Amino acid sequence: MPSTLREIADQCGVTRQTVNNYLHKLGLWDDHVSTGESGRAAIVDDYAASVVAAKIGVRITDGVATQDDVAEEESDKFPQLDDENAESIAAFSDAWEKLCQALRQQIDYLQEQNDSLKAELKEKDAIYKEEIDRKDQRISELSTQLTSSLATIKALPSADAVGDARRDGKRDGEEEERTRIATMGFFQRRRYLKSAGHKGRA
Repeated sequence: MPSTLREIADQCGVTRQTVNNYLHKLGLWDDHVSTGESGRAAIVDDYAASVVAAKIGVRITDGVATQDDVAEEESDKFPQLDDENAESIAAFSDAWEKLCQALRQQIDYLQEQNDSLKAELKEKDAIYKEEIDRKDQRISELSTQLTSSLATIKALPSADAVGDARRDGKRDGEEEERTRIATMGFFQRRRYLKSAGHKGRA
């Protein structure tokens, strides 16, 4: 009748890990071990259980383990694992499992850090994009103001034109003043010229 690793180990007086080691060492695991209904316990068929028991040095009959000289002779054909080696292998297996668990935890931690950094970079990208958009808008506004200022400057008269206008205005003023002086009486013109600093023209 098929048995679990624990049942075989109890019947043979060894550890569950020892039975597991024999099954792998003898190449019986793939073809003679299946998964139980619970999906966890390994079920060993009668053939594999008998071979393992023979390697250990006992015979399993109807679920009962007994000493067997033939089994002992048969076991000499294969290298055997004593309890000390089995315990060492079990300790190594436990240490390996703990190492794997630590590595998985480290991977999970690094994954969380990676996700956090991705989120932070995404947030910063959004902030930088908003800042760049504001600066682009400001540059556009300044460019519009500059274009308007250049157009205003271009519409202004040149320096020569302003100078000519001033000279023309001055000549017109002088002509007007001479005309007004000419219409004054002698004494009035004398007083005006004296007050205006035109003594030489009185």
